[in-house]
Amino acid sequence: MSFGPSFLNITCGHCGHTADAAEFMNTPVCGELPSGQFQCPKCKRAWQRRPRVFRQPWEPYFECAPIEARL
Repeated sequence: MSFGPSFLNITCGHCGHTADAAEFMNTPVCGELPSGQFQCPKCKRAWQRRPRVFRQPWEPYFECAPIEARL
């Protein structure tokens, strides 16, 4: 597996597309997404990383919540 310029690959949970994290943080029309928001360059599914409100000790600190996709 090869890594891009950010040395971090992301895999879309919807379509399985894997690419460099920088590709998931930009859109072709609107450009750069706000911090903590990601969009798959292949299927255009978008999500936001946000802290969990009610967290058990064994659960991760953050969750991925779906958001509206951008062009």
